[in-house]
Amino acid sequence: MQPSLKLSSTFLLLALAFTLSGQKLPENQLQASTKWIAKMGMGYDKPIADLADRFGSNLNFHMGLERLSFNNWIFSTDFTYRYGSDVREDVLVNFRLPTGQFLSIDGLPSDAFLRSRGASLRFSLGKIISLHTKSPQSGIRIDVGAGLLSHYIRIQDENQAIDQIFGEYENVYDRLTRGFAITEYIGYQYLSTDGFLNFNIGFEFNQAFTSGVRSVDFTTNNTRQTGRKDFLNGFKVTWLIPFYSDEQGEQIYY
Repeated sequence: MQPSLKLSSTFLLLALAFTLSGQKLPENQLQASTKWIAKMGMGYDKPIADLADRFGSNLNFHMGLERLSFNNWIFSTDFTYRYGSDVREDVLVNFRLPTGQFLSIDGLPSDAFLRSRGASLRFSLGKIISLHTKSPQSGIRIDVGAGLLSHYIRIQDENQAIDQIFGEYENVYDRLTRGFAITEYIGYQYLSTDGFLNFNIGFEFNQAFTSGVRSVDFTTNNTRQTGRKDFLNGFKVTWLIPFYSDEQGEQIYY
């Protein structure tokens, strides 16, 4: 099974466990309350600006923890892992045979594949604009955040048959890049009154200002690239599991 299929299957199983573990609330807890929320989900990203020259679209898996106040302010932290197979910069072009393959250590043609990988960690502040009287902490959700974003090219040679790109040279071709990122999110969040169905769904926008980490690019013999603008626009679905506290406020209406 491909790694991306394994990750997707794992996510679906964990999401089911999250859903089944939802807490059923008594009627007197239908009011807005302060709560901790664990979350996990999947999404789709479309690179733009400099990042679009390196990678095509990718999928992501994300998870995090947030604090939702009784007056609908959200303080959250999120980790996102990105993965894809559309790599547009061929870092192994200097080693390819006319057939597109590589000469392995046993003297036979061998294949290697390039994959996109990335991760981000951020802290965010958000607000729920309530649309429900029975569930006052459901409605339009808006977040802004800041953190770090990184990405690199993964060389997939399962048998490590291409000697030129492993050992002491294992990381010099990955074009590892990282930098400061800001994020905006707008979507819809729903916390059910019975605690069974809790989710948010919406659009996310990332703007990262990055630089290469490796001092030299061995493919081009250029020094590390600085001043990159690595932007991502995407769509994400997140499952939520609230842990309700004893702190409650008055019913909130907008």
